[in-house]
Amino acid sequence: MIDQEDSAETCSNESRINLREISEELLRFEVAERLWSLTIRGIPFWERVRFQVHQQMLQASGIYEQAHDRFRFSIQSLIRFAAESTRNTIAGNPETVGPSEYVFFGSPRRKLGENGNWWDIYCDPIIESLDGDSTYCEFPYRGRHLRPAQTQHIRYFDRYVITRYFAQRIAPKRAALPPAAMRMLQELGNGLSGLCGQEIVIDNLVQNSLVEREWMLPVYERFLGKARPSVVCLVCSYGLDTLVEACQRLDIKTAELQHGSTGPYHFGYHYPAESFKKAHFPDYMLLFGAFWGTLAEFPVPRERIRVVGFPYLESEIAKRRDHSRKRQIVFISQGTIGKRLSRMAAEFARDKRRTHSIVYKLHPGEFDRWHDEYPWLQDERIEVVANQRSLYEILAESELQVGVYSTAIFEGCAFGLGTVLIDLPGIELMQTWAEATGIPVISSVNELVERTVSPPAAGADSEALFASHALENMRKTLEELATT
Repeated sequence: MIDQEDSAETCSNESRINLREISEELLRFEVAERLWSLTIRGIPFWERVRFQVHQQMLQASGIYEQAHDRFRFSIQSLIRFAAESTRNTIAGNPETVGPSEYVFFGSPRRKLGENGNWWDIYCDPIIESLDGDSTYCEFPYRGRHLRPAQTQHIRYFDRYVITRYFAQRIAPKRAALPPAAMRMLQELGNGLSGLCGQEIVIDNLVQNSLVEREWMLPVYERFLGKARPSVVCLVCSYGLDTLVEACQRLDIKTAELQHGSTGPYHFGYHYPAESFKKAHFPDYMLLFGAFWGTLAEFPVPRERIRVVGFPYLESEIAKRRDHSRKRQIVFISQGTIGKRLSRMAAEFARDKRRTHSIVYKLHPGEFDRWHDEYPWLQDERIEVVANQRSLYEILAESELQVGVYSTAIFEGCAFGLGTVLIDLPGIELMQTWAEATGIPVISSVNELVERTVSPPAAGADSEALFASHALENMRKTLEELATT
């Protein structure tokens, strides 16, 4: 049974307001305190921890839940990781890389394809379409790699992850921050704590980011010096600031492939005009569609923001165009709001007025913990899907999707699904779009039941979300960047 106080029947507005307020207060704070100009040992540090600090504030305030499964280091896990790292170093040693026109730093969170291979859905279709030589670089995801991989010519960076991990553990003893720097970080932490009403500590975060730079900058420079690429493509640049810095030092162009939603409260991408611009940001942003360029203020010139599309999604839609629809609802989950959304799904499943079957699609960051954290989903009336079925298969066969702010919701619109959004934290990222398209935002199971009686039509402009001819656009854009 769901406790009355945890019922999803009515979603509180308090968290919604706090998300916006905390984000806007942080934007003002970083300008007022001139965080962009602060340095430790001559290194601007704020841009390296900004995204993580924002996430920490939202989680400390109870607005967001845990986004991803955490990989817990233990003696056993480190031994397994070290053994796999040794094999990976032999099979794909970054030190033995040869010249490549393109280097991709992709996503280790792969999707299982119908051919039985694990795909990097952002990079693989592009790599296979390019004429020039490509090298793909991969970090482990939760201590492992998904195999067999669709990608060829993978270089594994596992051993650097291990050495960085130990360096960060011993750094406080080996290279403690100067007392003046510690005082500054403690004062900043106090100021940040005042914004959200919860204790925020950033000294370890900053220390780890500086140690990461110290260890990884020469690694990247050595690797890139051997590969000599014309373009480095990144799936997610925040967290790879040191890689971007290495590319800048070697005068190598960088381009980020959009991998998810952006917006005014996404601190990986939104840098308002009045704030200082991030020094180590990719040279180019390659977007799914024109819509995404209207949401966040990217710290790059407008002419370097290119609309290219999403090749993998476009190919999946074409493959499944003749799929027949079921009277089925798919809930699109995310770790940040998973407990609350899953409770609503469970309550909806028990409602006797319900006429749709239910699929609850987990985010990869929830796969290993949903049994413990969402036990109410263990209900025969709900099909819970992790990796056993493709998201796109589910979208193609469903009639209606329910979620908050996942990128998969936009993908569902491209598949032609009716859409209902739930008023939970993160809905701020969707409100402008929802208002423009007429997509309903609801806060109770009663409202959801009413919406399922006559499901809303897909009101989104698919072309604005995901430009057509994506693979051709992407290939032409990267070849242009490589030759100019």
